This record gives sequence, structure tokens and C-alpha cells, in this order.
Amino acid sequence: MVNRLIMNIKDLRVQIDKFINTVKLIQSSREVSLAYTNLQRSFMWLGESLKASGSVSPYKESQNPASSHIEPTADHVEENIFDGFWDIEATQLARVKAFRGELEITITEFRDFKKNSESCGKEYDDCLNESFNALKEAKMWFGWELARIKVQSEQPDFPQVTTSNP
Repeated sequence: MVNRLIMNIKDLRVQIDKFINTVKLIQSSREVSLAYTNLQRSFMWLGESLKASGSVSPYKESQNPASSHIEPTADHVEENIFDGFWDIEATQLARVKAFRGELEITITEFRDFKKNSESCGKEYDDCLNESFNALKEAKMWFGWELARIKVQSEQPDFPQVTTSNP
């Protein structure tokens, strides 16, 4: 759906932020909420990897109780992952499958990034691995969402779940 190239950790964070924004466009369930949580975890662990690499924190006032300033989330964008999200069939099934496909592309790109990037040390590597695993878990939770949809659809008189434009 979206052409992208993961060149660095900030690119990964922006991509994952787009996923976080997109989850809000899918009907909520326990499984979708857990996927959302894991996307947040992936995003946060990438922030920790930046910290482990020696990057300066964008949150200078975050531990200063005397300051009323709250810095905006670093690497946040307002976009979602689908240029044509509303062109996808307006069912939970179609949108979850499309989302899983996009996650798989990013997981593959993340795997390549980890393999080809230079390590900044064990803490950095550990943070990248935590982020990578959280991203994979988000995809797995969407797999559980597909299983939930299947079980519900096999019940008599089960209405097709649709989502609407905000």
C-alpha cells in the first residue's frame, strides 16, 4: 500500500507510528488492543535503542517536576499506513488481513535493517531485539483477531462486522 524504505531507526519509528495511528481505524477487540500495545512497545524500544546509541533525548524536561512543559512525542506523524485505507473492503476481516500484510513487509525490512546495521553495543542490540519481537507480536495478535472473527462468523445469524469512516 505504502512504498517505504527503512534506512534508520527514526524511519522505523515513523513507520510504526503510522501503524499505531491505523489501529485506531479498526474495530476494537481484546486482540486488536494487544496488537496496539505491542506496536507502542516496539516504538518505545526503538527510542531506547536510540538512547543506547548515544543520541540526545528529545525529552529534556520529562523528569523535571518544576517544568510544566511536555515535549511532543518524537518521530510522531499524523498519517496511517494505507494511502487508500477506505478503498479496502469495509470489513474487519479485510482490514485486519491488509494490516497483517503491511506488518509483514515492515518486519522483513526491520530484519534486514538489523542484519545490515552496525551495532552500538549489547544494550543497543537488546533494545532492537525487544522492538523487533514486539512488532512480530503485534502481527501475531492480529492473527488471533482473525481467529476470533472466524469463530464469530461460524455462529448462526452472525452479522458481518463493518467499520465506518470517522
